[in-house]
Amino acid sequence: MVPQTQIPYAETIDVAPTVAAIMGVEPPSDDGGSGRVLTSVLPGGAPLEHPRHLERINGQILAYEKLRAQATLRAFDDPTLNMLLMELDHGGLSEHQFYHSHRLMEWHQAGSLEHMIESNAWVLETLRLALEDSRYRLADW
Repeated sequence: MVPQTQIPYAETIDVAPTVAAIMGVEPPSDDGGSGRVLTSVLPGGAPLEHPRHLERINGQILAYEKLRAQATLRAFDDPTLNMLLMELDHGGLSEHQFYHSHRLMEWHQAGSLEHMIESNAWVLETLRLALEDSRYRLADW
């Protein structure tokens, strides 16, 4: 290892692939959900521009919980908002699902970690549009 290396940002999921790289063995998984090799701790390694997936997902979960709570309260007076919430909660009704804390282990169903983050962003924007502008992105029923 490089002595006195400061890592500006890392996620717990980066530990296993980094240790594997130091040991010269294959990482446990290379599907994108298992973290990145922290190259700056390797001899001659350059600093890693980290995508900060967990930080982004945590921010998305916080925003979703707030927006969903607001939408749930407003749905008592707005049946269309209630239909939107049902659509966003059920995989059979929409291709865009939010992978919140209860569904995080299902991230692979999105195809990739990046696609999961994109799907989450689409749902957040959909809820914001409905709450702020009364614009609904509903499936054709």
